[in-house]
Amino acid sequence: MNYVTMRNKRYVDRDSGTLPFGFNTNKTDNPCQMAARIAGELGKKWATNDNVWVSGGRAKEMAELLRQYFPLVLTVENPIYANAIGFYRVGSGTL
Repeated sequence: MNYVTMRNKRYVDRDSGTLPFGFNTNKTDNPCQMAARIAGELGKKWATNDNVWVSGGRAKEMAELLRQYFPLVLTVENPIYANAIGFYRVGSGTL
């Protein structure tokens, strides 16, 4: 599971990275437990008043569950295809 931190529209390397778990690698498929684990890891880097954008196949479900930890959480437009769309925009220079 990847996460990115941006401040003033700039990527913050030390506050971005990959968590060593996800729905396909985790021992549980319980979304509530996954949200708690994500919040436990990222709560060390992010404040409760930070804007958090969620993408991926289960983004809408996870956004609802993460809202108790990060009240300003939202789902990106087209969450399932967000990474592909972003890489396309970077590659085509339309970002």
